[in-house]
Amino acid sequence: MQDHFFHNGVPAVSENEYHLERPRIDELLEKAVRNPVVSVVAGAGYGKTEAVYSFLKKYDSVTTWVQLSRKDNVRSRFWENYTHAVYLSNPDYAATLMENGFPETDSEFDRYPSAPWSNFSKNTKYVTVFDDFHLIEDPAVLHFIERSIHLPFLNGVTTIIISRHELPIDMIDLFSKGLMTHISEDDLRFSGEEIRDYLQSQGVKASRETLAAICDSTEGWVFAVKLTGLILKKTPHHANSALFAMKQNVFRLIESEIFSGMSKKLQKFLVLLSLTDHLSLDFVKELSPNEDLMAELGRVSTFIRYDAYLNVYRIHHLFLNYLAQKQNMLTEEEKRDVYLRAIQWCVDNDYKIDAISYCEKAKDFDKLIEVVYTLQMMLPNNTALFLLEVCKRISPEDYERHPTLYLIYTRLLASLGRFDEAIPELQALIKKYEALPQTSVTCRILFGLCNNLAFSYYFRCMYKHEYEFWQYFKKSGDYYAKSSYVVQGPIRNLGLGTYACRIGSPKKGEIERFVEAVEASIPHVSVTMGGNMYGLDDLTRAEAAFFRADMKHCEKFARQTLFKAREKEQYEIENRALFFLLRVSLAAGNYAELRNLRTQLEAQLDKKAYINRYTLYDIVTGWYYVSIRQTDQIAPWLKNNFEESDINSLMHGFENLVKAKYYLGEKKYHILLAFIEGQRDRDYGPGAFLFGKIELKILEAISLYHLKETEKARVALEEAYDIACPNDLNMPFIEQGNDMRTLTRVAMKDERCKIPAPWLEKIYKKSASYAKKVTSIIAEYRKAHGLDKEIRLSSRELMILNDLCQGLSRSEMAASQDLSINTINAALQMIYAKLGAENASDAVRIATSLNLVDS
Repeated sequence: MQDHFFHNGVPAVSENEYHLERPRIDELLEKAVRNPVVSVVAGAGYGKTEAVYSFLKKYDSVTTWVQLSRKDNVRSRFWENYTHAVYLSNPDYAATLMENGFPETDSEFDRYPSAPWSNFSKNTKYVTVFDDFHLIEDPAVLHFIERSIHLPFLNGVTTIIISRHELPIDMIDLFSKGLMTHISEDDLRFSGEEIRDYLQSQGVKASRETLAAICDSTEGWVFAVKLTGLILKKTPHHANSALFAMKQNVFRLIESEIFSGMSKKLQKFLVLLSLTDHLSLDFVKELSPNEDLMAELGRVSTFIRYDAYLNVYRIHHLFLNYLAQKQNMLTEEEKRDVYLRAIQWCVDNDYKIDAISYCEKAKDFDKLIEVVYTLQMMLPNNTALFLLEVCKRISPEDYERHPTLYLIYTRLLASLGRFDEAIPELQALIKKYEALPQTSVTCRILFGLCNNLAFSYYFRCMYKHEYEFWQYFKKSGDYYAKSSYVVQGPIRNLGLGTYACRIGSPKKGEIERFVEAVEASIPHVSVTMGGNMYGLDDLTRAEAAFFRADMKHCEKFARQTLFKAREKEQYEIENRALFFLLRVSLAAGNYAELRNLRTQLEAQLDKKAYINRYTLYDIVTGWYYVSIRQTDQIAPWLKNNFEESDINSLMHGFENLVKAKYYLGEKKYHILLAFIEGQRDRDYGPGAFLFGKIELKILEAISLYHLKETEKARVALEEAYDIACPNDLNMPFIEQGNDMRTLTRVAMKDERCKIPAPWLEKIYKKSASYAKKVTSIIAEYRKAHGLDKEIRLSSRELMILNDLCQGLSRSEMAASQDLSINTINAALQMIYAKLGAENASDAVRIATSLNLVDS
């Protein structure tokens, strides 16, 4: 048999206890797992988990068992739990999952491999189990599991979902296609024969009347049958009393038949164990190194099971609920001791969200602070909200005893974009601590508060057009110098968002004001934040130069950025610099340099400390592939529709630039226009930035033109010009190549157009030149990757392409080839598609470069 991997809370019997075999259920499950999906839905005590577990232990499969809890409604915690379970059967895939983080959206989900078993043996059966699924309510976690289930099905892969309630996810298509098996309470109930066999296994011989009464009273409920069997084992002639007791109070049965028979030490020990979700063998032994107690624990196998595969103990949820009511047996000091030990275990095993929960229970706020500071700066919204609620539950007295909590609380407010709350709170706290005597401690708090306030102003400046954030960074640096605190750097994970220049106003000079403020901030931030932001000043200059079509200075500042960013390990700043160098090289038609830049981008994937490396690599290379019309190379998640996201809202949006460019290239104009419309009133995302406003307006104009709404297209182009004109931001127009050449040509002929003719003429020429450079890059790329051999034109298509290269009109081609205009149009579209051309001029250039036509 294959090795089995389990991560579960199965209340199954231990290896040395008699277990009732249920051939009927085993046969049912054996048929069920032939399908890709199996749902096992029944109320508490129906033996769902035990039935599945018992079957899989005998079944020839590799099983990953994900035991869910209410804590998994926090997405970060779910991700830790899920990836730890996956690790047991596929460590490499689990590492990839952990590095990428929880996929908040369909787009992010598509970044992952199609299935965790994609590199496993085709002759092996793989099973993934999600147990206690009914505890999950978070929409994103539910959606992730739903998407996982709906992945393209591989032979030999099955997902089993165990739940007390009907599944709140869309499974209709699976049922309709016969790809899913549903096992219900009725399937799991003990039949009369199974009740008889179970009682006999316990040494109880029940009369026909007693069996009938048990069947009627329990209705085959597995848990009730087992409890009744325990009582009858002690008092075999009092069936009616046993049934009455069972009906009255299940907990009372646990009390009288299980708990009361334990030693006082074991009772207390079990209550201690109920305080934590993590019961590894080592942790349990740490809580009780008494070997006799551990041996006694091993004999309580009906509701507690040691799982040798995972090396953990699991407690049946009904028994756990009972134990929770007994926690008054413990002193507060005993509870705290368990929580403190659980904190350390969670930290050592990378369960950071759970560690924070135990820190709150233990009131160990120093440790809570320590764990929070190991998380990334810009947290996903769901995680930030969870931590914010934890912070709100902390008493004012504890804040005074642990003032660093103020730094976490205000940082979370800023991370969530709640600046109207964060800024007044920070100002009041700064005023409070500045009134105190300056000590190392107060200066430590003040430098952190000033940093948080500076970042709040930094992220908000695109709306308020206020760029004094540098003053607070300077103030932070002054207090840092007076504290004895030493930042452990480098702090790498600065989130740039959609653009480096956080400018919202088209007013002339705003870009320079922002760049100067960033430049004034760097000497202080790079010290107080362990190298953070280093190189951002040159990056903003490079970005501004690029949008002004000043390629010389863009390249100069981008290369300076690379040098600085690499010195302080500022990976995202380095990535964005490479992005602009890539765009410069594309505009220059420099294919050799493009290959060099791709190599540098790929080298970043080896930097494990670079949290978002896969995402940003996909975005930057996706932009490149869209530009050279190699859309099959784009990461699938970038081809999804625009969608809401729980990604930190301050950081979300960069990927939408690539999506927008992709949908324009795919001629999906209505989807693109809907996205642009949805950006108008957004606080963040491309439409909130000056550069984004221009780029989206241009895309709107092009889309409208292709939809033959010429007047609206002209108005949109005029609006884009009005926004770009004060700062001479011409490159967004030029980068649209042939589309902009067409649009400006039409605008020049339109007497109603308000854009100056010289500007239109300049953009017309530059966009035409840009298009030629890109075409040359496409030709070199195709040649380098052997794609030219894939072009197969029919004899008719070759004749039409020759006519096109000779300059014939479509009507002249039709006459020459004795074909209809419609046939010529259809053939040209096919030719364009095969060549990767946008229009006739493109097709001629590509065909000539590939020697497809007569010279």
